[in-house]
Amino acid sequence: MRTLWTLTALTTLATLASACAGATDAAAPQVDVSTARVIEDDCGDARIVLYLANTLDQDTLDDEVGLDSRAAANIAAYRLGTDGVAGTADDEVFDDLDELDAVSWVGDAAMLDLRDYGVDELGMTGAAVHDVLEGSFEAKAMVFLANHLSEDALDVDVSLDSRADANLVADRGAGFSTLAELDDVSYVASTAFGKLLDFAVAEGMLAGDGLVVRDGEVYATLQDAVDDETASSITIQLYAGTYTGVTEIDSTLIIRGQGQGRTLFDGEGTNRLFLISGGAPCFYDMTITHGYESFGGAVRIDGPADVLFEGVDFIDNEAGYWGGAIRGAYTASSLTLRDVRFEGNVADTYGGAIDTFGDLTADGVVFEGNDAEYGTVWTGGNADVDFADVEIRYNVVGSESYAALVFAGDVVSATNLDFYANSGNDLMVDGVLYDGLGDDVSFSCDAEGCTDPEA
Repeated sequence: MRTLWTLTALTTLATLASACAGATDAAAPQVDVSTARVIEDDCGDARIVLYLANTLDQDTLDDEVGLDSRAAANIAAYRLGTDGVAGTADDEVFDDLDELDAVSWVGDAAMLDLRDYGVDELGMTGAAVHDVLEGSFEAKAMVFLANHLSEDALDVDVSLDSRADANLVADRGAGFSTLAELDDVSYVASTAFGKLLDFAVAEGMLAGDGLVVRDGEVYATLQDAVDDETASSITIQLYAGTYTGVTEIDSTLIIRGQGQGRTLFDGEGTNRLFLISGGAPCFYDMTITHGYESFGGAVRIDGPADVLFEGVDFIDNEAGYWGGAIRGAYTASSLTLRDVRFEGNVADTYGGAIDTFGDLTADGVVFEGNDAEYGTVWTGGNADVDFADVEIRYNVVGSESYAALVFAGDVVSATNLDFYANSGNDLMVDGVLYDGLGDDVSFSCDAEGCTDPEA
């Protein structure tokens, strides 16, 4: 699972901008990785390296950037200063590449890894606009605000010049992507950038607290936004960050995050994250993790709802009984999954990943390393199932009488299923167990019976 970024310091971007004076923001040339320390002579890449060295936490430096664990630990320790405590007077900032290079286990390879992470994962170019680096976490927060806040919110809450907020709303179209695009808007310049950044800091957007926006207004919690019956839009935008607590939903909504590993719902091992009793809620681009409940560790569908998850990771959720990640307790419901990953979810009995009595559709889904006594996915007798391009691997099934996929209903369509190294049987359908199925498995079932998965 991708590590959610956290800011360990708000780096003085003006310092980074001056780190390689003389180069232009527009150029931001890339490094020839075959030449040692050539990165030192490149303004754009040096900015990226210094920004990330000053900003990313130790886990992200180690796990996501891929630095040697000793380099990651030493960078983090250096920033904390002599007392080893963040936010105190002796905290350090890397002002130049020589200072960073002096840290033990940091050299050319580490700097290139930092540069590549900034370019490939964050979309950084090395260019700066009004001392804010394109692709930086500050930039992402500012662009999000410019794209999603209403004119009134930009005017009153952010305190932009009224001409600036009116022009941002008028010009946003399909959405701004870069700071340069914001800077092209009339009456948006350094003062507006500063106010957008101040608002992002005040709202905790740079500390991993996220931000909930519906109808262009900011809400204290996702539940508040869900419950607002006066809102005209069904879309709720969630900025990157960690969200906790249970959200109850009984209406048609679009809940859109900023990506797996960036918008994170964390049950902290004590509660599920979503209880759905009606409507047609759709969830996009997020990670749901560490949920815990007896039935449906992360999500419980408890009414006539049609639920969609797309671009969502379910990681390390647990149910005391059924449905480690998702429990569909209502027959007249449906669950659709597109480009979803279930990993490390656990249930004591049925459905390490999913246990459902409602219809289930899965397209481009991965089930990996989930654990339950009676199946990774278990569907009830009335559930219609449609699986396409699904991977089922390394899952654990405790009972020899069950399998990773247990389909109890009469109507099943399965196309291009890949089974690999599951502990226990691969498939149970029409009361028959199959194991060792391998790749490209396709079959179908109706009231008359099933075609042969082994054919």
